[in-house]
Amino acid sequence: IVNPISSQALCSDRYMKRLTAKNHGNEGINANESEFITIQDLLEVAKAGNISKAAKELYISQPAISKAISKLEDSLSTVLFTRNSRGVQLTEEGQILFEHTSSA
Repeated sequence: IVNPISSQALCSDRYMKRLTAKNHGNEGINANESEFITIQDLLEVAKAGNISKAAKELYISQPAISKAISKLEDSLSTVLFTRNSRGVQLTEEGQILFEHTSSA
């Protein structure tokens, strides 16, 4: 049984890969399959405050999310999250991006 999803998410090839992996008992998208992070992924990490928790919710491996966040931060030349042993927290720049994208 699959949880209800929006038609927009249903059309996403990336979401379908995750869903297929979930239904077959796999972990989901791993670091070799994911080279970018979606806004929804970024928002989930920010809300969860923990990359591992967000990875479980998104059916993506933790290394894939970490790599994608690092690539995004590199491309923006800014740090979006501060990382510590308890998880992640948005920086001031990350908070601006979060507020802008979550209101869209």
